[in-house]
Amino acid sequence: MNPFLEIFLILLIFFVLGLFVFTYLKSQSLHPLEKGLNPLYTTVCTVYLDGLKKPFTRFTIYNDFLVVSSWKKIILRFDEIKDATQEKIYFFKCLTINHKNKSLPSISLLIKDFEGPQKLIEYKKS
Repeated sequence: MNPFLEIFLILLIFFVLGLFVFTYLKSQSLHPLEKGLNPLYTTVCTVYLDGLKKPFTRFTIYNDFLVVSSWKKIILRFDEIKDATQEKIYFFKCLTINHKNKSLPSISLLIKDFEGPQKLIEYKKS
């Protein structure tokens, strides 16, 4: 095999792995509003934001707001939430959070446990 091709493949593998590690670490970083607060619920899942798939996304619920943390941090107060419903996106069941904030994207979470976060969101918004 050509030595240039071998070096290119190795660099490509490290770049892709580095991108996954960077994405995971970026999602785990805290927004200044989150510092010092205890979460009621937290999980790492895949999220569809305006139809774009974002893996390694942290979804956290606090007393006053919830956070969807990927490359960017989305802070959503409970008074901005219309409802949380279970829907299907691309053959997968997801928890869709419908909100009133026009500046934020649509949020659909691919999580294992729908009942806990859905009940918590419905309780906090009322």
